[in-house]
Amino acid sequence: MGQDGEHDTLNPKAVDHNELLGCYTKTKEWKNGVLSNIIKIQSKCEDKYKEHHEHKWTILDGDIDPDWIESLNTVMDDNKTLTLISSDRIALTASMRLLFEISNLRNATPATVSRAGVLYIDEKEIGWGPYMNCWLERSEDNCRSKEDEDNGKPRLRPKIDDIAKSVFYRCFQSYVETNPDLAKIKYVA
Repeated sequence: MGQDGEHDTLNPKAVDHNELLGCYTKTKEWKNGVLSNIIKIQSKCEDKYKEHHEHKWTILDGDIDPDWIESLNTVMDDNKTLTLISSDRIALTASMRLLFEISNLRNATPATVSRAGVLYIDEKEIGWGPYMNCWLERSEDNCRSKEDEDNGKPRLRPKIDDIAKSVFYRCFQSYVETNPDLAKIKYVA
């Protein structure tokens, strides 16, 4: 990879349509939703998003619902512009991308499917290795070294102590022994 980028992840089903894309309040003021706010911040290169970022990802991790996905059709077509009911139009820049992580396309319309690139990855093809590697990345030693890289800022993920790593090692001993990167992990007897 080696390319600079940032991302935001949200579950679009965790909020209602108005909270996702925005709505007018009782006082007739426009209030941006979670998704519209993320896209606006990305397009203006504010907060953690900078001009030099080659990739700005918005990851929608949750099943597609016709209530909100149809509102994103203008984002996914050639216009690449989010059009809100407030008449605001937020154009996506060349570095901005939407990624939908879903379990099925049951509620997606043909219009939505035709606008999206679909990549199907079977869980059986991935196996448990990536889950184990991700889990081990949270080990105390690894978190400490990453804290040093982040100028002493604390990590948000919980750390995994040596006892937990040892239990995990016993469960996946054959995988760990054949993977040279994991051989340097210390285990408690």
